[in-house]
Amino acid sequence: MKSQLGADEVETAVEIAEEIVEAVEKAAEGVEKVAEKLAEDLPDGGGFRKAVDFVEQAAEIVNKDAHKLGDLIDKVQEAEEKVEDYVECVVESAINHEHHKEDNKENGSQNEKEDIAKEEEEEENGNDTRKH
Repeated sequence: MKSQLGADEVETAVEIAEEIVEAVEKAAEGVEKVAEKLAEDLPDGGGFRKAVDFVEQAAEIVNKDAHKLGDLIDKVQEAEEKVEDYVECVVESAINHEHHKEDNKENGSQNEKEDIAKEEEEEENGNDTRKH
């Protein structure tokens, strides 16, 4: 059985994902800085230096990927807002159209009543004129 997420649950999940991405970015930046400082004090070609360089490069990649993911989340949120605005506009348009149709029906039946009254009046006047 599939479970469907509501809009609030999706929004909460996106917010949590954003927070995680930000935390990962900060952590990766911190690791990069520490690794850089450590590497400065280590001799080139040594095993420990190679490990620190590897960690620094990995942290840099993680940071870039987290940043890309953050950008993607931002774009998804922008798209969500555009879709919500569009749906809201369509719904409002449909409601206004329905009200307009109802107004036309009301005006139409009012106009119809007026037309019938005019025809009856003309008939009476026409009948009256014929009698005279």
